[in-house]
Amino acid sequence: MSESQITLKAIKRDTGKTAAKAIRNSGKIPAVFYLKNGENIPLTVETLDVRDIVYTSKTKIINLQIEGENDVRECVLKQIDFDPVTDKITHMDFYGIISGTKMTVEVPVKLIGSAKGVREGGIIQRNLRRVQIECLPKDLPTAIEVDVSNLGIGDSLYIKDINIPGVELLISHDTAVASVFVPRVSKEGETPKEAGKTEPAVTPATDAKAKKAE
Repeated sequence: MSESQITLKAIKRDTGKTAAKAIRNSGKIPAVFYLKNGENIPLTVETLDVRDIVYTSKTKIINLQIEGENDVRECVLKQIDFDPVTDKITHMDFYGIISGTKMTVEVPVKLIGSAKGVREGGIIQRNLRRVQIECLPKDLPTAIEVDVSNLGIGDSLYIKDINIPGVELLISHDTAVASVFVPRVSKEGETPKEAGKTEPAVTPATDAKAKKAE
């Protein structure tokens, strides 16, 4: 098995909020397997078993082994929900892969190389961390790798600059993926507070008062 694939065991479960809550209370995760033809299977997966699927910078093809089925179902992680307070996983959706049929999936964007603008004193800004793509299962990349080595100060790299055979990026081509900019600094010798100070304006009235006081 390649590094882009992982095996996950699951068991079928009952539907409904009560059943899902009971699964969470037992320390497991309710999930659903979806297929493009409309088929969906409610499942339960072990929390420890999904760590390498959730906490990774790569998109992986999952070989889903459902208890009671002889065939392994290939799929990808479509969506994951977290509890806003505990940050625990509360639900997962898996999207089935059909050989020869295009699929839509979200993959991470990975910046590679060292931008020359950074070596010149600039700061690189990542504008996009994940992107939705459409491709055949055989063309699914683990991540969209973007080489930023040639980015100078003031330069940006856009979606239109990325070309991956067999993969369509489902986002505006004018979207900036990464940019290099010059950090803002105050004038030499000034503290941030001093840099923001200005002399009070002298109006005819204040000027007259000053002369009278003299």
